[in-house]
Amino acid sequence: MKFTIFTPTYNRKNLIYNVYESLLAQSYKNFEWIIIDDGSTDGTDEYVQRLIKEDKIYIKYHLKKNGGPHTAHNKALDLAQGDLFLRFDSDDRCVPETLATFLKYWDELSPEEKQEFSGISCLCMDRDGNIVGDRYPENKFIATISDLKNFKGEKWGFHRTDVLRKFPFPVFEGRILLRKPLCGTKFV
Repeated sequence: MKFTIFTPTYNRKNLIYNVYESLLAQSYKNFEWIIIDDGSTDGTDEYVQRLIKEDKIYIKYHLKKNGGPHTAHNKALDLAQGDLFLRFDSDDRCVPETLATFLKYWDELSPEEKQEFSGISCLCMDRDGNIVGDRYPENKFIATISDLKNFKGEKWGFHRTDVLRKFPFPVFEGRILLRKPLCGTKFV
């Protein structure tokens, strides 16, 4: 399996179909979709079970006690079989060539570069096709993830699953924490 697409959800039954449609439309099909339901009470469970029964794409669904998005992320990493991990929020959409384009750029890297880089980041666009925020410089290689802070606007991308597993979110009862971005790793 090349990609694991991860969607955390909490009471987003009315939006998750957008992700499903985007994934159905992908030209590249070697992926799994992991949905981690963080304790929804709006019927998300029943709805996702119907999508699974359609059997159009490979879906893993896990319903857990509400613990916040960081715990959902950790659980998705536990279940992931893909080499590359992409978070796809329940209100996100993407163009049909997204995974194929990510893979094209990843495959252009040498084996040594693939060990050096943690993933690939891309620009996002709005519903009208306009780029959101700053474009990247002409040189596609960015020294470290901290360099991304100089660019305004939404960015999106994937990481190597093995790298993310080395940096799980800490979990403390009653607290929601954010981790420092993959210290020392690089993006393409």
